[in-house]
Amino acid sequence: MKKILLFFAISINIFAQGPSYSFIIKFDHSKVYVTSPKEITKDLSVIIENNTLGPIWGNILGENSNPIEFLGIPSLKTKSISLKNYKKDQIYYFVPLSPAFQKIILKFDRSSYEIPPAESQY
Repeated sequence: MKKILLFFAISINIFAQGPSYSFIIKFDHSKVYVTSPKEITKDLSVIIENNTLGPIWGNILGENSNPIEFLGIPSLKTKSISLKNYKKDQIYYFVPLSPAFQKIILKFDRSSYEIPPAESQY
């Protein structure tokens, strides 16, 4: 029994800290968590998780605010969008329209962060 519990504890830890090959945006009730990929691939994707009780509508924008895709994510669902021919020096954005929120920067090799930032604990 102890071996089974140890296996699950290690498995969960490995998956939680593994490298990301996609931009991951997680909408929670009061925060947004963003993770950028550690390695770049030709066809990168953006995974948006809606953990709120309402739908999220938004745009993925490219350089110069060129719209790439308009999408809606139902409550408690996940959606994946492919960014074809992603360029490392180009910056993409996700702009939530409903509910309205600030523009989220999707920049390669940026560390994970949350919006609004966590308060310092002193």
